[in-house]
Amino acid sequence: MIKSTFIRQVNNFKRVVPLTFTLITGIFGSTPAQAIQFNFTYTQNTSQEVVGGFLAAGDIWSSKIGNTFLDPSCSCNKDTTVNIHIDFTQLGNSKGLGATRPTMLRVNYQKFLNSSFKSITSIDDLTTFKSLQIAQSNKEYFLQSLGVDLQENTYEENFNILQQQGFNINSILDNVAANSNNIITAQAQDIFKQLNLTQLQNLNRDLVEFDSSTFNMRIEDHNTVNVDKRDQVDMVEILDAETIIDQNGNDNNKKIWLTRANAKALKLINGDDTKSDAEILLSNSMFDANGEIISYADWLTQNPEGNFLEDTIWDFSRVNDPNAEVASNKFDFLSVALHEIGHALGVVSGVDAFNSLKMQAETNSTTLLEEDIALVSSMDLLRFSEESKQNGVFDWSSSGQTFLSIDGGQTKLADFADGNSYQTSHWSENGGINGSPLGIMHPVLGKGEKLNITDLDLRLLDVLGYTKADEEVNLWLQGSAEQLSQNLSTASLQQTAKIFSLLDSVSEEQKEAWETRLIQAVMDMRDVNEETARNHINNLKEFITNILVHFDFNHDYGSLWNNNQWNFFLSYNSWGSSSGGFNFWQEMDTANEGEASQSSATDENDIEDAYSMFFDQEYQAKTTPEPNTIAGLGILGIFGWLHRRYRKNLIQ
Repeated sequence: MIKSTFIRQVNNFKRVVPLTFTLITGIFGSTPAQAIQFNFTYTQNTSQEVVGGFLAAGDIWSSKIGNTFLDPSCSCNKDTTVNIHIDFTQLGNSKGLGATRPTMLRVNYQKFLNSSFKSITSIDDLTTFKSLQIAQSNKEYFLQSLGVDLQENTYEENFNILQQQGFNINSILDNVAANSNNIITAQAQDIFKQLNLTQLQNLNRDLVEFDSSTFNMRIEDHNTVNVDKRDQVDMVEILDAETIIDQNGNDNNKKIWLTRANAKALKLINGDDTKSDAEILLSNSMFDANGEIISYADWLTQNPEGNFLEDTIWDFSRVNDPNAEVASNKFDFLSVALHEIGHALGVVSGVDAFNSLKMQAETNSTTLLEEDIALVSSMDLLRFSEESKQNGVFDWSSSGQTFLSIDGGQTKLADFADGNSYQTSHWSENGGINGSPLGIMHPVLGKGEKLNITDLDLRLLDVLGYTKADEEVNLWLQGSAEQLSQNLSTASLQQTAKIFSLLDSVSEEQKEAWETRLIQAVMDMRDVNEETARNHINNLKEFITNILVHFDFNHDYGSLWNNNQWNFFLSYNSWGSSSGGFNFWQEMDTANEGEASQSSATDENDIEDAYSMFFDQEYQAKTTPEPNTIAGLGILGIFGWLHRRYRKNLIQ
């Protein structure tokens, strides 16, 4: 929280320690880095409160997760930028507070696996990857990256290579010839499962290629889909009248549907690509004189001279102070802005799209093709139920029994929404202990309530390809002094504070090793001797300690750390380019809602445009919530596409 006297104190502080401040900007760069950056554009005449609200929400996400890409122009890492257009407008869903339509892409499963493997930075990442469906042949090929040569090396040589790297190998197996490399290949699965983060960091992951091309899944309500090879047990296992294990290897078994932002995180597309990554709609509904929610147009008619801030359904208090309370008769703007950005980053489920398509198919008495439902998202690979776990597959249904698991269903981390009351692209509306929301991706918000990003939210995004901020700084200190120098040169204020926090929280032995590396990094950066580097670091630590008195580091006020210009407050009063935002919106809106390019264009990297839809958050009424309207506007777009496709087929 920024205290009321903060600006005056900061200015006084700058006069007292000008040398230290100059030192900081000289050592640790000018702009926050190693964090997700957001480029927000807005429709014309968007209110300043909405603009400020999204800037604050973007800063908070940037303080929590990071992602970089390699810029070939400088052979250096730069922050990934997510481009989001904001429209403050009337929603089609009368109970909706906000809705996000991420721009969606589809990529072959094997490309997804290769990118995911190269993006592993945490234990959770590695656990998740090892739980994915990967062919046995790939695991045998993986042995080669460990130095195993099944053709030229003897069994003893391969056995020693693996043991020296810390792998446990059984030397005798039933029904396998003794002292043969068959003993090694028979344990490829177990060796792969043993892989730890230290061993992984010693691998050249660019040399590892996974060519697994398909995955299997549990599907319900499959009768609306023309499932190929339904009569072949090895292709389609029928569990009951409504449920199957789909393992026939068709389009919906070999493509991953993901947001453009998620694709950037996995390095599938460039992190500085300027195309739109998502659009977010926020309700502009107002309260009438009786406290009832009405449209903005009706409010203008009733109150042509009305006060927007008094009558809007939104409370903007937390935009400037995340710890502020929310008015009991209003909805917290920051909670919804954070929530919708979460969808843009990748918290989406193709089950929601499947449910929508099924409704339309049933209405039109038509049948979906498997290519229509090639909509398994990266998050869906981590969706399990007790039944799907027993079958060794993920659960692609809205059964109401699905949960997040990063170890193949063995451990339940949290329940997903059931897809009936609320979309499955959310945590369960039932919450956790005592019914408290599980995180920012809670599907509903009541008046006076506020949501915050939790470790569960961050854990999910971490395994989807992003890096949690704490883990990122930890990795800096574990790397070489040269790598640390590069990271420090663009470190944010918050990341710098976390470095000192980590140094104070580890053992003396670990602290000494990390401090030695930090000193060497500063010596290299500043071309100074060891004593001067130590003084620089001590002065910086003292400065950080003092500045923490005035900051809430749950919020990343990154622009304060910018070219010695403490301009956070000014940046929040800036409008950006509203005209540019309007032009950008016009370009975005050339396609119908929810509809991919009919050409389904595929680029040279085999990444294709895919169908998109709205993922929404509703407000909590005092009575029982109404059934999910399935995202209103976005579903109309998908319905329109289906109607045109089937009408075209009838004409032909």
